[in-house]
Amino acid sequence: MQSDRDFESCASRLKALADPGRLQIVDRLLDGEQSVSSLAGELGVAVDKVSHHLGVLRAAQLVQTRREGKYVVYSVPAKVARAGRGLRGEKTLDLGCCQINLGEPAEARGAARFDDLARQFASEGYAIVRGMFSAQQIDAVDAELKSLLARGDLIQPGNLRCRWQDDTATGACVFDAFDPVIDLGPACARVAGDATLLALLQALCGEPVCLFKDRVIFKPPGATGYALHQDYIAWPGFPESLVTLVVAVDPADEESGCIEVFPGYHNRGCLTPSDGNYHEIPPDAVEGTTSVKLELAPGDVAAFSGFMPHRSAPNRSRHWRRLLYFSYNARSDGGDCRQTHYEQFRVWLRERYAEYGRSEAYFA
Repeated sequence: MQSDRDFESCASRLKALADPGRLQIVDRLLDGEQSVSSLAGELGVAVDKVSHHLGVLRAAQLVQTRREGKYVVYSVPAKVARAGRGLRGEKTLDLGCCQINLGEPAEARGAARFDDLARQFASEGYAIVRGMFSAQQIDAVDAELKSLLARGDLIQPGNLRCRWQDDTATGACVFDAFDPVIDLGPACARVAGDATLLALLQALCGEPVCLFKDRVIFKPPGATGYALHQDYIAWPGFPESLVTLVVAVDPADEESGCIEVFPGYHNRGCLTPSDGNYHEIPPDAVEGTTSVKLELAPGDVAAFSGFMPHRSAPNRSRHWRRLLYFSYNARSDGGDCRQTHYEQFRVWLRERYAEYGRSEAYFA
C-alpha cells in the first residue's frame, strides 16, 4: 500500500515531467547518459536552459550524475528506468505509484524508412535524402546565418572559430566558415538535433549517435574549393565511426562547387599518414574512378562516411553555397566527446598559428 510520502514523491516527479522540455531530456537519457552540451546540441536548446531542466529533474530524483574526468554526465536512475522497454521497444518510466509509457523511440520509428539508404551507405559510403527539412526550417537557418555574417566581432583573423579561403579571381582572403556553429544560434542547433536526422543516423550507424563536430561553410562566389581529403584524421581518440551529414541551405550544384565523393573508397580506411595531422589526398589516388557530385536543393541532406574521400571545386556561380556540416560518432565509439575534441583542436590550431608567427589567436 502506498504511503502519503510515496504519493507526494510521485506527485513531485509528475510535476517535473509536466514540462515538455524536461520530458524530452528524460526521453533522450533513457537511450544512454549524456552531458549538458550533448543534450543541448541534440535538442537545439540553450545550454543554460538544459542545465535548469536537469536541476529540476535531479531534485525530483529523475536523473542522476557522475563525473567523467572534468565533465559531468547525466542518466536516468535504474530504479526509475527499471521497467526498461516494453515488448514493442517503447520507453517506460517507473515512478513507483505509476508507470509512464513514452512510446516508441523516434529513432526506431524512423529507422525502417531509411533501411534502403543504410544498405547504400554501407556499400557506397554515401546517401542522399531529398527534402528532409521544410522551407520554414531552412528559412530560419537562412535568417540566422545572415545575422551571423554581420557579426564583425566574430569574423576576425585571430578567431579560431573562423576559416578563410582565397578568392579565385582576386586572390584576396575571404571569410568562409564558422567551426563550431551550434553555440551561435538556435536554428542551426535545432537542425543538428532534429529527430528525423537522428533517426537517419541511427539507421546508418546501427545505434544512437553523439554530435562530434559542427560547422557552416558559406562558400561565397569566387571562393576556392577544398582539395581531396577525408574527414577522419588519425588523431588519438578520433572516432572511426564518424559520419558527416550535410544540410543544404542554398542550392549546391556543379557550378557552385558541390561536394564530389568516390563511392566504395570508404572501405579502404584511412588513406593518409597516421600522425594526427590533416593531409590532402593526392588526386591520382582516385584517378580513373567514377565519382558522384552531391547536387542538393535547400532542405536536402547528404551523408557520407568519415573515410570517404571527397573534394569540391571553386564556387563559380553568383550565389553563396551555404552548407551545414554535422559530424557524428556512434555512441559506443567514444560517447559524447565533442567538447574534448574542440579543446584539443584549438590547441592544435594555436600551434599552427604560432608556426606562422601569429600569437594573437583566441576563441570567441
